[in-house]
Amino acid sequence: MKKILSYLILVLVIILNTGCVEKKGKNDIKDYIKEKYNLKDITVSNKCEQENGLDNYTDCIWTVTDNTSNTNFHVRDDHYWSNEMLNNRLDDDYCETMFLNNKKVLETNNINLVKENENSKTNNGNIVCNYHNKNEITECINSLKKINDYFKTRVKDFSLLVILKHKVIINNNIDVSSKFDTARRIDRVDVDLYDLALNEYYLDGLRYQIDEIKNEMTNEEYKKIMNDPETCRVYVKGKYGSAIKYYDNIVGISAYKLSISSLYYLLQMEGFNVTGNKNHYKVKGLNGDIYEISYDFNDMIYPDNEVGNYYLKNGQKEEMQYRNLFSFSDNAINNMFGLNIAINYNKYIGKY
Repeated sequence: MKKILSYLILVLVIILNTGCVEKKGKNDIKDYIKEKYNLKDITVSNKCEQENGLDNYTDCIWTVTDNTSNTNFHVRDDHYWSNEMLNNRLDDDYCETMFLNNKKVLETNNINLVKENENSKTNNGNIVCNYHNKNEITECINSLKKINDYFKTRVKDFSLLVILKHKVIINNNIDVSSKFDTARRIDRVDVDLYDLALNEYYLDGLRYQIDEIKNEMTNEEYKKIMNDPETCRVYVKGKYGSAIKYYDNIVGISAYKLSISSLYYLLQMEGFNVTGNKNHYKVKGLNGDIYEISYDFNDMIYPDNEVGNYYLKNGQKEEMQYRNLFSFSDNAINNMFGLNIAINYNKYIGKY
């Protein structure tokens, strides 16, 4: 009986470790590429090379050559954990590699490929366009359309994930660029990507109190953003999470988070004597404590040796809950200044 039990345990361990993994060979890779991209003349490496994926499972990388265009790319036999067992699937970097190989022809210097894993031999990743103003949003969209138009007749089912990222620089050297990237498949960039990027651009103007951006908004655009269900409003709390009063012209970075510069204007609205400017200021808080807050305070070494933001309380450095976001939580603000505010998405206000 003990031998049978030991055997069953061994079988169970083997199943858990191998799961639903299907061993892939050279012919499987050929079939996958021919079916996906309709490439007729390809060569697949005799063996695959092992490589640790971002999930720390060992994958197998096959090198494939499209002999017609003399393009070398890769197919990853990706191993991953799902449904309590190990699984595998095939993925490739053909579209990314074709984009890289044709960048000079495309002349789209504002578009770059950002790899998922810089240490990998594969080119899997997303193409990214950074923008600083409204005109550059249009330039991004036009470049992406150009890329899609070029490849849609050359590559079957050409598909890449596109990310538009608004670059926000404070004090000429502090990068507070939005953590909320605007993403779409490249074949859908002309559907609503411009509107989504413009909305993010305006939100950053309100998040970080960038006058140049705020002044570009029409009244209709401002009202639309402030009433959007996905916008984080700043408000005085009532019962059951309701809002007694909303603050105009400021929004949260995300739920519960307010930037240093928006806090500056919030305190002014509440009648605090704030000296300095939105990027570096002093103010007296609850119990007479003197706070000094600045984007320049960004080199504090935390106990885990990570470098992050801080503020001064009576001249002493204090850790920040969101150490790399240049922001305060609504609870911290209430404790520091005796306020009763909350920061949340419109769609959740008053829902609990």
